Amino acid sequence: MQQQWLRRLEDIEVSEKDTRKSLFKKPNVVKMLSSKMKFKIKRKISTQDVFESFGIETPKIFSVETLKSIFENLKDENLYGKILRAKGILQTDKDHWIEFDFAAKEFEIRDTRSDYAGRICVIGVNLNKKNLTNLF
Repeated sequence: MQQQWLRRLEDIEVSEKDTRKSLFKKPNVVKMLSSKMKFKIKRKISTQDVFESFGIETPKIFSVETLKSIFENLKDENLYGKILRAKGILQTDKDHWIEFDFAAKEFEIRDTRSDYAGRICVIGVNLNKKNLTNLF
C-alpha cells in the first residue's frame, strides 16, 4: 500500500517537473510582442474635452405635463445635442416647486421646497445652448 502511494507521489512529481520544463521551453508570446511594440501617448483626454455643461435660471412656471413634454423632446439629439444628464428645480404652481432628474433618457420628479427662481443644469455632448435656452 505504501509502495503504491509512493508511486503516485512520484507520478505527481514527474508530471509537475514535466509541466515546468514544457512551460520554459515554449516562447513567451507576450514578451516577444511587447519587445517589438512601441507605445506612445499622444494626448490625454479629460472629461472637460468631451462633456459640456449648461446652466440657466428661469422665472417661468411650468405644468408637470409641459415638463414631461420638454424632457421627451430633449431626446432629440439634432435639436439639443446629446443630453446625458439634467437636473434642476422648477416652479409648477404659485406655491409648488419640484426637483427633477433626467438621466439615461429617464425622467423623475419629486416635490421640494420653494426657491427664488427655477434652475436647470444640463450635461452632455455638442449641446445646442440657444435651443436649450428657448426651451426653458
